[in-house]
Amino acid sequence: MSRSTRGFRYPLEPMRSKRQWERDALGHEVAKIDTVLATQRERLSETEQLFKRARKEWQNRTGENRSLNVGMQRIFAAYLADAGNTLDSQKKDVAATQASRGEAAERLVKAQRILDGVERHKVKLVKEHERGELAKQYREFDAAWIQHAGQKRDRRK
Repeated sequence: MSRSTRGFRYPLEPMRSKRQWERDALGHEVAKIDTVLATQRERLSETEQLFKRARKEWQNRTGENRSLNVGMQRIFAAYLADAGNTLDSQKKDVAATQASRGEAAERLVKAQRILDGVERHKVKLVKEHERGELAKQYREFDAAWIQHAGQKRDRRK
């Protein structure tokens, strides 16, 4: 801090600190959700690739002019149904996490706005304090000058 702000104590410092802590905590929450979301997206991508390979294998086997084993056909059908359900479930999880991230990001933006307002208030009070300190210094200088000028006048007499 500059010299003129010496002795300044922001009366709302505990609230400012709390708001900063809340903003930081929300930032960490968004970061954690981002990590979860990245993991979910990676898992979804892997599942989609496996599902595509299984469908392609199914198409290759049915495309050949040979009879399919009924047991194998049941296994493929069950696998594809299960993979489809897993895929749908993972898509829902990603969508829910994206919604959760959006809500957390909105809370983070709101917390940042509140903190910015408190910071602006603090800066305003610091400037007022600086002006007051400067005025006090000018009054002291004026008083010293008047006293000094009076002493010079008294010496001349």
